[in-house]
Amino acid sequence: RSSLQKMVANFDSTKRMMQELLSVYKKRNVDSIYAFTKESGLDGKFETEILNKRNRKWVPLIEKIVAENPSFIAVGAGHLGGENGVIALLRKKGYIVSPVSY
Repeated sequence: RSSLQKMVANFDSTKRMMQELLSVYKKRNVDSIYAFTKESGLDGKFETEILNKRNRKWVPLIEKIVAENPSFIAVGAGHLGGENGVIALLRKKGYIVSPVSY
């Protein structure tokens, strides 16, 4: 079963998990969000395939976009933190990454 199938089959626990994630998100700490995502029972394949690979593919696209125009880039919260997160990957390339106040 895929992670998505497990989430649908266990809707009540998924709903609780999403409420906890929202609580962590409101603290505005991307590394905590990333840690929560890793600890929430998602398998390593999810992290590798959905988070890390996607993040590495996005960085060159983001670089192209921001080189052409001032830009606002939005990604899912789970893609922000960690050493392979979008923020870390962009900072390694010399970009200054700042959160939007809300």
